[in-house]
Parts: sequence; structure tokens; C-alpha cells
Amino acid sequence: MRASLCTLALVSFVGCAGNVPESTRQDDVNAPVAQNGAELRESCAPVLNELAVEQDLGSADSVEVTIGAHAIGLEECADLAWVRGFVEGTALITPSWAGPSLTTSGWDCNHSTLEYGVYLRSGAHWQFVDGAMAFGALGDDGVCGYSVHNFPRQTGSDETVVLAGNATEVRVGVRAWSHNDTAMGHAGSDCEGKSCYWPVRLSWQSY
Repeated sequence: MRASLCTLALVSFVGCAGNVPESTRQDDVNAPVAQNGAELRESCAPVLNELAVEQDLGSADSVEVTIGAHAIGLEECADLAWVRGFVEGTALITPSWAGPSLTTSGWDCNHSTLEYGVYLRSGAHWQFVDGAMAFGALGDDGVCGYSVHNFPRQTGSDETVVLAGNATEVRVGVRAWSHNDTAMGHAGSDCEGKSCYWPVRLSWQSY
């Protein structure tokens, strides 16, 4: 499940990293996934049973957790961090940025993304429910906020409602990225590479 990694709608600014070799490190990669990540997220359902779970929420009614990043920018489902929980009724799942505040400039903020996918177990199989990739946008209050409605507008939603019953298992994959390439006008001090990967805060509300 390997593909060329291009900078989403920012391809005209950054270009394409080309075919990524097996030894790719985060400093070789300019963006998390090709296109808007939809193809990757939808492809994760068949392989979810093979992926490690970073955090297990059990049957918690309402919880907010921070999931650490292990991504290096490969277009593979294992590059996302995974959370498991059980829903009986309805759950509202909302990801948010948990990395450093990218408030130096709108350029730095917009060159960052928040990505997630939600999956529902059905017997031995998994069903992709919803998910999206949101770009950052610097608000009038100076805060870098993330929404699918920010430029460049993406498909999907900023949060997902899951309807289930009988303690149905749900998994959520998350990833957060920011550009750190000095050649593209970034400070280069956010992490050791040209791309940085950050924790994601996940709100899980059952009702």
C-alpha cells in the first residue's frame, strides 16, 4: 500500500516526494499522505485486526485522551495511532490538535493537518464510518484552528457520530502533521526533520 507522497492541495507550493523507499524517515517526507488521505483511511478497514492499539478506552461514557505520535509519513495504516472503545447507543468522537501552537504565521498554521478515521466492527470485519483531514487556519484570535472547512476545503467532517449497540467495538486512527522545511519558509526548529508528527487529543462522549 505504497504510493507517491504529495502535499495534498499544497502540491503547487511543495512538490512531490516521489516514490518513498523502505528506509524513509520523517525528514525525507513533505506531507502525510497523497491527495486528501481518503483512499488511505478507507483502506484501513480490512487490516485493522493486524494493527496495534495504542489506547484502550473500554466502555467509558465520556473521556478525553491524548494519543502520542509514531508516524513517519508513510501512506500506510500503521502510520496512524489507534484507539479502541466500545459503544452502546451513540458516541460523539472529536479529534483535536495536541501539538505545539503554530501561531507564528498563517503560513506555518496552514501547512499543518489533523487527520482521523472511525471504524465500526461488524462480526469479524470492520466498516469505515467517517473521517477527514483538516488543514489549519489562523483565526482572528491568533489561534491555529483545524476544520475541513479551512482552505483547502476537504471532504468529510470534523467529528463523527457513531450509532451502535451491544457494546460494539469502535476504533479510531489519528495523525497530526506540520511542515518544518526551511526551504519552504518554516523555522526548521519544530523537530529534527522537514516534517513533524504530533499527538492528537481525542474526545469520546457516549450517550
